[in-house]
Amino acid sequence: KNLLDEKLAVTLDMAKVSDRNAALVLTPALQSLGHDPAEFNINHSSIRRQRIKCRQKIAANLKAEFRPGVPLTIHWDGKLLEDICRKEIVDRLPVLVSGVGVDQLLAVPKLLSGTGEASAAAVYEAVVAWNICDQVKCMCFDTTVVNSGPRNGACILLEQKLDNDMLWCACRHHILEIMLEAVVILALGTSKGPDVLIFKRFQTNWEFIDRSTYDIIASDEALHSAVSGVASQIVEFAKRQLEQFQPRDDYRELLELTIIFLGGVPARGVSFRAPAGLHRARWMAKSIYSLKIWMLKGRFKLTKREQKGIADICLFTVKLYVKAWYQAPNAPFAPRLDLQLVKDIMEYKAPNTAVAHVALKKFLGHLWYLSEELVAFAFFDDAVSHDTKRQMVEALHNTGGNEHPLKRITLDPTIISSKQLQYFVTENTQRFFTITGISSAFLQTDVESWKTNDDYNTAQTTVISIRVVNDIAERGVALMDEYNKLHTNNEDQKQFLLLIVKEFRQRYPDRNKQTLMQ
Repeated sequence: KNLLDEKLAVTLDMAKVSDRNAALVLTPALQSLGHDPAEFNINHSSIRRQRIKCRQKIAANLKAEFRPGVPLTIHWDGKLLEDICRKEIVDRLPVLVSGVGVDQLLAVPKLLSGTGEASAAAVYEAVVAWNICDQVKCMCFDTTVVNSGPRNGACILLEQKLDNDMLWCACRHHILEIMLEAVVILALGTSKGPDVLIFKRFQTNWEFIDRSTYDIIASDEALHSAVSGVASQIVEFAKRQLEQFQPRDDYRELLELTIIFLGGVPARGVSFRAPAGLHRARWMAKSIYSLKIWMLKGRFKLTKREQKGIADICLFTVKLYVKAWYQAPNAPFAPRLDLQLVKDIMEYKAPNTAVAHVALKKFLGHLWYLSEELVAFAFFDDAVSHDTKRQMVEALHNTGGNEHPLKRITLDPTIISSKQLQYFVTENTQRFFTITGISSAFLQTDVESWKTNDDYNTAQTTVISIRVVNDIAERGVALMDEYNKLHTNNEDQKQFLLLIVKEFRQRYPDRNKQTLMQ
């Protein structure tokens, strides 16, 4: 008798149980249930064959049944990993799509090179294989030259391959990481290696640091005066965010440290987790390290330059960065928040001109969401006033600069304080609706009636589902990294394995008995 059905086969894959260990576990399990193991095919070779068949069948069914009737956003993000059957390093590119009720891994192909052409070809092949060329309307990507280059970038090449215009939704978390990177380098200097030396030293000395007492911002008159007018608002914002689901522990930790730094107490109390995640690519971790170092500076030796640098990072983090980071995933908010962030950075010149200068320089190079196309997101932002939306509708009659407008704009910071969202709207903004297929009929009615308009509500649901951060692709990278050397060295089987593990993790998000019995 064959013991393995599809669910059991996938469960063994999810639990990372090898074929030999599966036989080791299943044999006494059958005995404990009163069965004779000799009646079942549970030697490791039989189990292996059954698992191979199950993976292929489930993956084929997933692809055949995937027929989304909604606009999709395509995500990708490359990472160098060890090859599944050799010691050499290869470039893997997880490709996923998202939309209303959709979070689907398509493939994690191996690239021959790290060029934009190779990335675009891999993404195109995945889209064609899943037969969703007509549904893909947006691209979400990290803002590297490989992706966003005007001639050989993956985005422009993918548009050409699909023969369709798409929305270019640059990852807003990646943009903020680039800005924070510039601030950290200014504050602490460059590092030749992958680690920031002061953070490495702090990690090494962690077990010897007394954490029973700590400093808060009120102990520093200059820092305290810089946030005195907004500290309570920031604390309340952080507490509201903590009430929501946070996808990672470091997301929660940064919020809790912000509250503690500003003199508050998180719901879980005051505690300091051991520092980890030092690599320079994890820029959010640099804010976490800086807040810990500053609050424990009385127990950790710092030079005067280090003290000032850490203080600069902490102030920038709590006053500007935290709010921007946690609101970044909300697509309708993007134009309003980006415009406001530019204005806030301009005002930040009062407490720290140097930090404001480098942050503004980086951020002004990434004004994707104030482009003529993507500013349309603001039509669905409930925080934008009715008067502003009316002026945006009127501005749709303004002549645009080009037939194919720029994907990211340039902006003179000296005039930013006088600009509102309607300034960025032109007739080209209508392309947002043409590209996505979202109805714009509601624009013919008064703003006051939009919330009772079916076209508007349907469109808003679709727009809210557009992911403007590439975290989904990062999770695809983590999945490939986790299963890279497990279960199989066959490339096709590896792709099947990744598809079914991703699917069953969504179907069984926890290990509770009631969930597993479904």
